[in-house]
Amino acid sequence: MVELEFMVNKKGRAYDVIVTKSTERDFEKSAIAAVKRYRYEPATLNGEPVDSRKSVNIRFSMRAWVNAVGGKFANVYKSTERLLNEKKSLDEIEFNLKRLRRSEFITIYALAHYYFLETRFAMRFQTKQDQLRSIQKLLLVESRLGSDVKFLDENSRSFILQNELQLLIQLGRYGEAHKKYQTLKKEMPKSAIAFEDSMNQVYEILNTGTPFASEIRLFDRGRELIQLTKGKFVIDNVNGEIKDLKLRCDTRLETLNFGDGLEYSIPKSWGECNLEFIGIPETTAKLIQQ
Repeated sequence: MVELEFMVNKKGRAYDVIVTKSTERDFEKSAIAAVKRYRYEPATLNGEPVDSRKSVNIRFSMRAWVNAVGGKFANVYKSTERLLNEKKSLDEIEFNLKRLRRSEFITIYALAHYYFLETRFAMRFQTKQDQLRSIQKLLLVESRLGSDVKFLDENSRSFILQNELQLLIQLGRYGEAHKKYQTLKKEMPKSAIAFEDSMNQVYEILNTGTPFASEIRLFDRGRELIQLTKGKFVIDNVNGEIKDLKLRCDTRLETLNFGDGLEYSIPKSWGECNLEFIGIPETTAKLIQQ
């Protein structure tokens, strides 16, 4: 599955298409091409067509049979699972994960198993950003399996969703945290109870002039997309290089010149916006919204 965000012009054509999440890099070029080929209904303002922001999920067909996991994959998976349970060598676990990812015959069900192990690995050895990234890939793959194939049992799914929400709060990604909290309350209300106090604090920050910081990291793509919830922001503590910023808003796309410590303001008429960071891979920074 590939998640994409893009702008649609007044003639219904997609432009500035970016991948926001993906389970398979091999599918991304085809997904982008499919979005660009499609003709969309342009948004209107006061009866006139305007540019607008959209997002879609594109699913590619992969066999999801439970018994369609190759023998080699199954053996390496069991070995890696044992190493994680026994808290063995980091290097050996990483080596096995690379072997699993390079498997020649990998079904969507096997891919779900891989991302489950990757998530467990990230939660033990890696940063909060790595943990969040792995969890979101796991949930993306699981959503592709369909209702007829159960991968995560109720307890495991609750644990994963709770960790995702906790990480979003800790990383200052409050806009996304709000959406995930609403989903958790709907799907698993008992699991959401533990977050009532934390989310009340988040809502107080979002509904007042209280500034808050989000940790930014440009992974191997050299890009990151953050949902903005306030009309002003500053970027500082840059370690690496940020080359460009793009405001991807409901009614327009705006490219900004980056300046460390420079304050940016967003007109309310632009609607809700996501901020795209473009730079050198593994660059880190702090985004302060106010």
